[in-house]
Amino acid sequence: MTTPKAVGNATGVPTYLRRRVAWFVAGSVFLGLLVVLISWLGQRVMPAWAWIASIAITGSLNGVIWSWFGKALEREQKRAAESGGRVCWTCGYSLAGIAKAGVCPECGQGYDPETLRSRWGVAGGEPASP
Repeated sequence: MTTPKAVGNATGVPTYLRRRVAWFVAGSVFLGLLVVLISWLGQRVMPAWAWIASIAITGSLNGVIWSWFGKALEREQKRAAESGGRVCWTCGYSLAGIAKAGVCPECGQGYDPETLRSRWGVAGGEPASP
């Protein structure tokens, strides 16, 4: 039995990670507004080094937020690849060891192996036995 390989073209963001994306977008917008506010106020009431540092820090935080999400998505894609794509797209529940097609016991969403492998970007095949 061969181990499935990730083919690197997962379709979109799984449903259960979309809430995280919404929070990250909101955080990015907040940090962007903070940068604008610091730029506007900073030039008037702060020394130049302080407002430039504030802008650099908020921009760096934005980068940290998005790299954190990227790592979370990579972790989930790796988990899906290791299980042959048998991870529920809606809730993230591991479907390994249960019927090849059916309904997720966690969220009630229907699934089939071909759709899951396609969404996760995993080549065909079952996961290797331990």
